[in-house]
Amino acid sequence: MSGSGNSPSVSSSSKESAADKACKLANRVILAQIQTKLKRNPTTNLSPFLRQQSESYDEFVANLAAAQNAESDSEDEDCPDLSNELCGLVLGGSPEIIHALHDRVLKLSSGGVTTFNLDNSKNLPMDIVAGLNEAIQGGEVLWRLHDTFVIGLGSSEVVKISTSLDLDEISNLEYLNSLSLGIPIPLCLGALRSGRRVYLFMSRASGQPLEMVWPQLTPLHKTSIQQQLIQMFTTLRSIHPSTAREEMKIGSFASGICKDIRRCQRVSIKPIYNEIDFNDFLCHEEKRT
Repeated sequence: MSGSGNSPSVSSSSKESAADKACKLANRVILAQIQTKLKRNPTTNLSPFLRQQSESYDEFVANLAAAQNAESDSEDEDCPDLSNELCGLVLGGSPEIIHALHDRVLKLSSGGVTTFNLDNSKNLPMDIVAGLNEAIQGGEVLWRLHDTFVIGLGSSEVVKISTSLDLDEISNLEYLNSLSLGIPIPLCLGALRSGRRVYLFMSRASGQPLEMVWPQLTPLHKTSIQQQLIQMFTTLRSIHPSTAREEMKIGSFASGICKDIRRCQRVSIKPIYNEIDFNDFLCHEEKRT
């Protein structure tokens, strides 16, 4: 009788523990972001940031709790101490290499030494995993929305971590960089898959994020930035189709797949070659405009 009575309480305690850990991790991530912003500019206006955090907090905690419940025992062993706000984002087990790692990433994992040969490897050796985990845990949260994080790994590299990262982002970046457009485009430095998460390593531009300095800029500076952005987007929109390719599709550069990612993602079931078919894809379902 006592045994049957104890069983539900154990299950409830386990669920509460996972929820408590998720809240603790979420609070530490947000606190770290606030500290970073204040360190850069003690007079910064935190209202927009706090408003965004308030609107997304419940979903953020729920995603963290779900991710913790789905993690393998090996990942838990890699990260037994949750005192670090980035601990829940470390690589677990033997991550799969889904895009070759640049030497710049290997240097992050080895203190500047690149003696690794991963040409024929499908999985990342554990010594490199340990080094990258150390870099991630010592990194700086530059941006976060729901289950997606951008972590600064130093002055020149970042890693984008997400359970919903679209791999077309890699081929799109590579194609744009191949055109030498003269505009700032991140370099893809490799990608890994660990459990449900994808880790995309990229180059990092020098300087401060625009949101950190925007309140202090003069109207003249803001107008200058606006003109620079207009020129960048004009350059991107002026790219001509390559004559060496097959009939051009409306979609990602490599896959040619068109995706509508408003609220929930929909993927076209067939290639789209013209504006009429594109508009039909966007609007043919109810409540899509």
